[in-house]
Amino acid sequence: MEPLPEIRGAVSAHGFWTPGTTAIFDIQVTDTECPLQRGSDPGVILKHHEVEKKQKYLVHCERQHKHFTPLVFSVDGMMGVECDAARKRLASRLATKWKRTYSEVCGFVCSRLAIALVRSASRCLRWDQNPSIRPSQMPWDLGLGLSLYK
Repeated sequence: MEPLPEIRGAVSAHGFWTPGTTAIFDIQVTDTECPLQRGSDPGVILKHHEVEKKQKYLVHCERQHKHFTPLVFSVDGMMGVECDAARKRLASRLATKWKRTYSEVCGFVCSRLAIALVRSASRCLRWDQNPSIRPSQMPWDLGLGLSLYK
């Protein structure tokens, strides 16, 4: 039997979709207005990228009993269908953990995703060469970051 290739998604989370199972996420940000994709429906473009990611990773993940979810975004903030489902699941799990309302946490998650997309697009335009600059060390897992958005 041939050895299984190592799965290298962008992020993994244990118990995200199903207790006791690891979920692998691979992130892609695409420009829906680039010359090759111009004129196509943005939703169709995002779905196409999700299908491409699944063709690349899904079989290997299933062989290792892992879930795979492609997180496909457009540079202007649109999310693929599976990415939107993952966002909702994350907000639901965090709302339970932090004992906050779903709508409050959903707004927080959407804000953090929007900031991350702006940062990634900005880095594509002008790469920061200073490795000493790091994101804040806020203890996000306790829900303390929500106070920054009031």
